[in-house]
Order: sequence, then C-alpha cells, then structure tokens
Amino acid sequence: MNDGIITSLSHLLRRNQVKWSIGPGDRLILDSGTDYALAGHSCLVIKRHKIFLPFGGAIPTDYTHYKELVDVITWVRTGDGREHLIKIISAADNTTNKLQETLLSPTHIRVAGHSVYDCHRHLGGKQSIFANNTELPLWSNGVHLFYKLRRPNKSDISKHAILFTGKNIWDPAREPLKAAQGKFHSQNICSKEGSPNTNFKPQKKI
Repeated sequence: MNDGIITSLSHLLRRNQVKWSIGPGDRLILDSGTDYALAGHSCLVIKRHKIFLPFGGAIPTDYTHYKELVDVITWVRTGDGREHLIKIISAADNTTNKLQETLLSPTHIRVAGHSVYDCHRHLGGKQSIFANNTELPLWSNGVHLFYKLRRPNKSDISKHAILFTGKNIWDPAREPLKAAQGKFHSQNICSKEGSPNTNFKPQKKI
C-alpha cells in the first residue's frame, strides 16, 4: 500500500530495525542515501521555487510523486536538550503528510560550510554537527542519527534561523563533488561507519 511517504532505499532498509517513541513526522534523520532533502510534517514552508521533481520512492512498485522544491524552517531539539531554529534550502515538499520524516544528506549540510561528524558515539565518533560556531549534538538509537523536531508557527518566520544548507538551489550532481574535493568541511572519520550496532540500547528514552 502506498501511503505517500517518500524515502531512500538505504533508509527504507533500516527503517524497521528500531522502535521509535516519537512519530515519523517529528524527526529529522541524517540519510546519506537521499539526493534531495525531504521536508516532513514538522517543517514550515517559507518559500516555493516552482520547481517540481519526480520522486519514485525507494521500491519499484511505489507511485511517482511530483514534489515542489521549497525552503523550510523547523525547530530541532538536539541531544543536549536545547532547541534551535534551522533553515533548509531546496527540500522536496511533503509537509502535509503527517507520516513523512524529514531526511537530509550530510553532504547537503557540509556544502554550507558546517562540520558534520556523522559517526555514532558508541563507534568512536563525535555524533554532532557544528554550525555557525554552535554545536548541535545528534541523537542516536544505534541505527539512525537524528534530531527531534517541533513544527514552527508563522510567528517564527521572522526569527533568526541557522542556515543548515547552502544558499543556492541544491544540485545533487554538482555539490557532492565539491564536498569530495575538500572545498567544504567533511569530517566524519570512523572505520565502523556503515555497520550500525542494532543491539545498541540508548541510555535515554528516544
């Protein structure tokens, strides 16, 4: 059954490896398998680009969804319990679907000049993102690195938000090459990355 959720194959394969206590629309997951950011239910659209792209889903039987690229803001609650308002440029709009998670590629964040340590702490990584001299620790459930989200109000649009991605419309065919060439911060060094510990039990309730 097609529920209108868009995801990447890499995330789909790991989706059922853990149990969540927060709904899918209330989380932002770092997903290196997604070409474009996906704006879920906890994101508020602040600009529309009038560019529509086809998203076929992670499995061949999925229907094709045409989604508009938009700019969004959302409140993230980090692993240390603080909240920050962030802005994401060029995300596929699926904000009306309450089951849609927000997905964001680490490369998309690195292009903005931020340092992304996307290796789990229990594997020896820092498990954190540094943006504008601010550390935003990530949550981990042993499989995913993520932030908890809260949907902004319209009054939040005028507030200062951390620009979490590059300023330009995202081009997945060009920008990752720049990051790979070392023009942007790419600081994830963890030999065990890619082999998540599915038996890991977080100390705090996720």
